[in-house]
Amino acid sequence: MYFVRYIKRFDIKRSKSKRDLLQTGLTDILLLVTSLIAGVVTARLLGPEGRGQLAVVMLWPSLFAAVGSLGVRDALVYEQARAIQPKAVLTGVAIVLASLQSFFIILIGWFLIPILTKSQSSEIVVLTKQYLIFIFLNLTSLYMGALLQGKLRIALYNLVRLSVSVVYTLGLLTLWMFDSFNVQNVAYVLLIANAFTTLLAFIINLIDSGVSLHFHLSLFYSIFTYGIKNHIGSISHMFNERLDQMVLALLLTPKELGWYVVAVSAANIAKVAASPFSQLIFPRLAGQDLDNQRQIVRIHSRYTLLSTLLLILFLSLALPYLIPVIYGGDFSPSIKSAQVLTFAAFFLGIGLVWRQALSGMGKPLVASQAEILSLLVTAVGLYFFIPIYGVLGAAWVSLTAYALAAIYLGLKLKQSLNVSWSLILGG
Repeated sequence: MYFVRYIKRFDIKRSKSKRDLLQTGLTDILLLVTSLIAGVVTARLLGPEGRGQLAVVMLWPSLFAAVGSLGVRDALVYEQARAIQPKAVLTGVAIVLASLQSFFIILIGWFLIPILTKSQSSEIVVLTKQYLIFIFLNLTSLYMGALLQGKLRIALYNLVRLSVSVVYTLGLLTLWMFDSFNVQNVAYVLLIANAFTTLLAFIINLIDSGVSLHFHLSLFYSIFTYGIKNHIGSISHMFNERLDQMVLALLLTPKELGWYVVAVSAANIAKVAASPFSQLIFPRLAGQDLDNQRQIVRIHSRYTLLSTLLLILFLSLALPYLIPVIYGGDFSPSIKSAQVLTFAAFFLGIGLVWRQALSGMGKPLVASQAEILSLLVTAVGLYFFIPIYGVLGAAWVSLTAYALAAIYLGLKLKQSLNVSWSLILGG
């Protein structure tokens, strides 16, 4: 009888795992579709120059939010997955941290924006400063979503993730219908979308767990200790993905930046294959014994590699035809960069899964080492290649950096699990 009950529990657990992966995969597909619609609409209606200006407005506040988050999001996932602290307490801590961090980040950003955007028009500088409110909305919604992810409330977590993209896309279509499409209005629509998501995520956590502000300061210490270790890698990873656009924004024209933004958007389609596995492997590995961790890594790696490779092969052949048709002939210079970045997405995807695996095993600092290595390669490569090859040079640098990071992460994960490369690669 005990054996039968064990098998039933195992089947239920396995069934939930498959259901969570399916829900997350479908959500990622919907996110991809809505982001493509939004990307096409903004590219066509704003043109390369306007799209580049919008990228500048969104770039710096999002970078400030990422840098100033100090890894709190991942730390909240980890704490919630371990289920040591009461859920209501973690909700309260998340709200307090998001509010305090946002205040100081926005204050610093207010003085830095004029310096970082000095090559832009005065209208773009003012709009970028206004967009700093995104930082509070972003951190709050991310922290609320992290709590749902840590509790494996995957359906609610995916609902929160999807809401911002859906509202943003609907807002863009509304601007189009009323002939009010410009950089300023698009930025405001994105703020409204983030405000909606923040409110939704807060209400869901309030109903699901409640909120308690009675906590010990030692919990802050625990969150920041884990978070900062993981944050080193998160920031390096973020800069690996954004440093090329940051440098291009400083060195090239808005039109050239617009070409590169479209190339990145097209190549990011390949990331949808790895996304569900990277998001679920973290909370699933936390607290598991070594044998279970090995099996979880093997399964997630196998399907990540297979699905990503198939999607990349299709995209590499299809992008030369899709980009001019979807985005318009003005964006044809994006094609070669998009093809290179598509192959970079292969290493980015599997690297992200392995990085999240190491973080879920309680080794965030180990995962961070690969991102630091990759960031150094990116910084040096951009310095030499952008002045000579422009946007295509930036794409090749990204491919090299992501490949090196993935190899390093695979080696560290192999050592941590004490297994062969065959298992790490899903064999």
